[in-house]
Amino acid sequence: QKVKLLAERLADVDLVIWVDADIAWTTPEADLGALFLRQLSTRAACVGHMGQPRWESIAGNAAESASGGEIFLWASADVRPKQQRNMNLNSAVIALRSGAEARRFLAAVWAEGEDLYGFTKYNPSWQKQLVGHHYWGWPFEQGGVWTVLERDSALLERTCVVEVGILHSVEYHRWRLNGPLGAHMPGMSSADRRKAACRHLSASVRFGHCAETLRQCPDLFTGRLLAAHAQGLCAHCLAPAEVVGQDPSEPSGEVASRRQDANVSDWSLFDCSCLQAA
Repeated sequence: QKVKLLAERLADVDLVIWVDADIAWTTPEADLGALFLRQLSTRAACVGHMGQPRWESIAGNAAESASGGEIFLWASADVRPKQQRNMNLNSAVIALRSGAEARRFLAAVWAEGEDLYGFTKYNPSWQKQLVGHHYWGWPFEQGGVWTVLERDSALLERTCVVEVGILHSVEYHRWRLNGPLGAHMPGMSSADRRKAACRHLSASVRFGHCAETLRQCPDLFTGRLLAAHAQGLCAHCLAPAEVVGQDPSEPSGEVASRRQDANVSDWSLFDCSCLQAA
């Protein structure tokens, strides 16, 4: 439903961004509007990163073009430039500038899904994979993205294929602190993904940032639920000194009030292992 959800949200915002569920977002402070609409809208950012001559001369050419065209789609280059069948473009994190081009693009990608076996042209060994396997049906909607961009050079010209390691790590072992926006965990088991996500979460909650991190939870329901109780949860799971730090300019009475608020809720049954998984 990824493509459909993006299409439904285009009218609500100027820029819509998708992050796959197997990515741990590690830079919540990033200004995504400035990143995509300014930093990643130059020829240097958008051209020359695919490593495939077949598409390299087309992708991103609209960036800073005198013709007035704008980049409407951002995605990361993948890590397999030598392949010829598949476009070296990874759609785990994509950004779309709202407008007619984005609507046309998403409609075309959605239409590709009408062929239930369309993915097999990119995955000739698909029958060797068991139904229910993580990669059964690969490359999923990404194959539709490749097909549409290969067929429509005007769309590919307005697609910024960013260098590997900026939007996300593509492969988990490539993630580095202060590097990609997100740590991608493709092909990992659910247990390994949870452990990895917990490591990233515990790293974020150190040094007094626990409540701030939890309030940025992307899930709308959980985020709203935690917003009012983040201090209490953090106080239960971590040392209070790490949770409620004192600003030298803040009156001592207000600090005491926050310390009291941090311990109002009963978190005795909550499993703190994820927050403590340093």
